[in-house]
Amino acid sequence: GSIPEFLLLHDLAAFLDDDDPEHGSRDPRWSEVREHVRPKLIGLLEPSRWRNKVLAAITEDGEDFWTASEAGRRLGIDVWDAHFRRLQRGEDEWYAVMQTDDRSRVHQVVHYAEATLPLTDIASGPAEELGLGPTFAAHSALEFVLQDLRRFPGLGGRLVLVGLRSPVVRGRNMAGKVLEAWPRSAWPEGAEEMLRAALEAEPAEATRELLASVMERASEPDAS
Repeated sequence: GSIPEFLLLHDLAAFLDDDDPEHGSRDPRWSEVREHVRPKLIGLLEPSRWRNKVLAAITEDGEDFWTASEAGRRLGIDVWDAHFRRLQRGEDEWYAVMQTDDRSRVHQVVHYAEATLPLTDIASGPAEELGLGPTFAAHSALEFVLQDLRRFPGLGGRLVLVGLRSPVVRGRNMAGKVLEAWPRSAWPEGAEEMLRAALEAEPAEATRELLASVMERASEPDAS
């Protein structure tokens, strides 16, 4: 079978595993379907039947890479390296490479972002841009990194400070939420001064409220 067929079968198996009465599990016909169909699906989904095919598709890195990557995720295959290689090749993989709990991997992404993104251009100052279109591709890349940095205190502090100076409202919000999530001790040098300046210059009311809240919490005696 093809990899898209694997994903379809996987979704169908998950559907048959649903015990929610509102979705029909009280109907006796549901039990009959589960009893007869699910074992066949489990057999068809046996990882040994698919693993090599999925790994080959990921390695070949063709048009079906993303389908193969999703299948790999469901099979428990670690596909992070493949996504990072694609990022280094110029593909838009910023979101994918941040889907990890491995701090060393996030460190690699941060280092790559610092080395390749036009950080000075991104930090052009607060405005009320929506950040849509190719003009804001770099801003979007930074935002994909920022939205997960809150899980990694102390990593990517320079990127957070750049985000505070982004003309895209979403970027400033994400930078503020990183500082909100990190303990004060993990903030990069100069963050409090930058935050104060960002608050004074912030044109968007909701973002201004966020930054004010972060600043207030940071100034508390027991902030750490």
